[in-house]
Amino acid sequence: MKKTLLLLLSIATLFSCSDDKKQEQSTNTTTAETLGKTNYETFKAVEHIKAESTDSITPASFSVKIPLYVQPNKVEKRFNASVLSMFAQDSVQSTADFQMQMNELLSEYLQTKKEFPEMPGGWYLQNDVELTYRSEKVWAFTKTSSEFTGGAHGNYSVTYANFIPATGKKLTLKEVFKEEFMNKLTELAEKAFREDRNIKDSSSLQQLGYTFKDGQFQLSENFLLTDDGIRFFYNAYEVAPYAMGTAKADLSLEQIQSGLKYNWIK
Repeated sequence: MKKTLLLLLSIATLFSCSDDKKQEQSTNTTTAETLGKTNYETFKAVEHIKAESTDSITPASFSVKIPLYVQPNKVEKRFNASVLSMFAQDSVQSTADFQMQMNELLSEYLQTKKEFPEMPGGWYLQNDVELTYRSEKVWAFTKTSSEFTGGAHGNYSVTYANFIPATGKKLTLKEVFKEEFMNKLTELAEKAFREDRNIKDSSSLQQLGYTFKDGQFQLSENFLLTDDGIRFFYNAYEVAPYAMGTAKADLSLEQIQSGLKYNWIK
């Protein structure tokens, strides 16, 4: 059975060099958006494969959008390293590794499509990182990820990371809060969590389907620091089945001020 393959590659500056033959198959563009002194570099790739028996085109796509300094100085190199560390689980150490990740996804899609030409739905992998908050004491990033590579549904997640600009070290809860405040912090966060999910104080989280260890609410290391306070975020599957969705717990700076070990505002 004949299959028509349309290949479109749109890759940012790092991948823009190609010969004439490759340029017939790909479109290379550079996109830059300004956020203060930070340039956003976007890496994108799209492949389409069309089964002869249908008129629909089912694409597989890969997209990464990250804030990076161009020609960075010493501090800006720490910034770039902080951003890339959010992809450590994908073995990404430099922007060049995104192309390898992209190629693996698209190659796997094409192979699967050949084996199952009537496979419905397109595959995609999208990761966006934003500098949500920054001060002299912290760089706070938000990474949003969405993925579908077959199955009943796609996956969506939000990952936070907070770094000390002077060292590039990622902050943990124990480094942000005093040890003697952790129990109080847990109480405050649980109350905020229940309010977010409309759960009564008297209701058992375990009986409602939440999967916290020993049935007791726990703080997440997935937290975001801002000038308003702190947000804890729980992704799907993390503390509950997929159908129950995500959850968050927001605490104001006023609520947590007395327990701070590391004040990122000042």
